[in-house]
Amino acid sequence: MNIQLLGAEGGVEARHPLTTTFLINGETAIDAGSIASALSFEDQLKIQSVVITHSHWDHIRDLPFLAINRFGTLAPPVQAPPIHLYGGDQVLTALQNHLFNDLIWPDCTRRPDPSRPSLTLHPMEAGKDLSIGPLTITPIPVNHSFQAFGYIVSEKGGAGKKSGIVISGDTGPTEELWKAANQIEHLKAVFLELSFPKAHASAAIQSRHISTASLSNEIQKIKKNIPIFAYHLKPPFHEGIEKELKELGLEKRVKIAKSGDTFEF
Repeated sequence: MNIQLLGAEGGVEARHPLTTTFLINGETAIDAGSIASALSFEDQLKIQSVVITHSHWDHIRDLPFLAINRFGTLAPPVQAPPIHLYGGDQVLTALQNHLFNDLIWPDCTRRPDPSRPSLTLHPMEAGKDLSIGPLTITPIPVNHSFQAFGYIVSEKGGAGKKSGIVISGDTGPTEELWKAANQIEHLKAVFLELSFPKAHASAAIQSRHISTASLSNEIQKIKKNIPIFAYHLKPPFHEGIEKELKELGLEKRVKIAKSGDTFEF
């Protein structure tokens, strides 16, 4: 399983402009914060599926641009396929009603042609596996917005070998995701959001995110001794979070993932 972390940020500023997007095997994306900003037009055409964790802006920011870039390629001579967009039913409804509504952005679920739109919508059910090529993606509810999923992503490799990862999505302290993850024998890594330093622990609680104040307790729920990669750091707090990981003695257990990092599992 090849993973390109196109965008690792939980916000935007000049040094940290790319928000959350995981690109798996060049064809399937988890979230779409930087899916157009970080990819050439040619690489965007390779994307077949986008799986959204939840509807907050930093996770969908580039989805309108990805969809509109597909307009001119759906017909001959290119004939690129529509993009399959997956997410919770409430998330897809929110995107349809408030973004792809011909007011904020063209309705890419009907354009450029209703018979061959840029986007096709596919609701996901909590706990029900989704198969995309060699990938199996399992959505697990997490503690964040009105509907938010973390994902367990597994892939069958050669000789029957499997590899799996967890992408937490945005979440505060949560339980169900770790219970499910601890049952996965082939789990290789966890990508865990870490948004705030301890000085802003109250903001993390209110917005349902992980801070360095809650991190130690959260990673104790992960029973396997596997790499943990923190992402979704808010740009103003990068240095403070890195310092506090060292103070907590967690700098070896938890590595900060950065935009542009690649992983093989």
